[in-house]
Amino acid sequence: MVRAIYRSWAKGDFSSVAWADPDIGFVLSGPDWRVHRGLQAMSRAGGKWLQAWDEFRVEPREFIDVDDAVLVLTEFRGRKATGVSVESMTGANVFWFRDGKVVRLVVHTDRPKRLEAVGLQELAMLLENVEVVRRAFEIVQEGVRRGDPGAAFDKSVREGIVASNLEWRAGARGGVGVAGAEDAVGRDGFVRFMRIWTEDFDELAVQLEEIIDVDNDRVVAITGWFGIGKASHAPVEMRTGMVCTLEARRILRSVLFIDPDHALKAVGLRE
Repeated sequence: MVRAIYRSWAKGDFSSVAWADPDIGFVLSGPDWRVHRGLQAMSRAGGKWLQAWDEFRVEPREFIDVDDAVLVLTEFRGRKATGVSVESMTGANVFWFRDGKVVRLVVHTDRPKRLEAVGLQELAMLLENVEVVRRAFEIVQEGVRRGDPGAAFDKSVREGIVASNLEWRAGARGGVGVAGAEDAVGRDGFVRFMRIWTEDFDELAVQLEEIIDVDNDRVVAITGWFGIGKASHAPVEMRTGMVCTLEARRILRSVLFIDPDHALKAVGLRE
């Protein structure tokens, strides 16, 4: 099926969606990352991105089966609406399947440099870990909106992407963590932290800005938090970094830092 999709795309035909589940989750990786849910939302998001191009062609270079997903390494070229020609760029797209339909499609239009240096099996593992963390944050976003972090934790455990005995480390740790928070294990610790973290804000929302694969079992997630202070009634914006450790496609440990640079330093990506 994936090969047939790319044959259509190679001809410039992006209109057919017969291969997609009606409730598909579509993601264009990048700074404006978000999940576009459903066929119409996918068509709008993909169409908006394609509007930036006068000519666009994408060609698959490698198909890699990974359990219930297919990883495709791609090359694309074209001419942008601004007149700038793009001779060749590489991407890495992931199609997730259920009951013969694509239920999730993630389009990486700029393949992470780390993927160029690893073997195919490790490459697939890295993208799987990235998708696990993305899905976990998707669920957390919903929990924050509803004011029910416990339900979000339970859903993550049911989906098998978070361990029930998750190690949640958010304490101060010399100023790089959250003052007043404690390290904890499991659901109760996560819920307790989220209550402390959100109690001073109204209309709090979280947005996933970037996910960086570090190695086979670690991923760094950069997030933005936006809300209104209950006491000051003023808008508040914060950025945090989190180091997630995974095993067998489950998050076992999450370490929160109040500054993304601290998270990047913790995994050796910053000095």
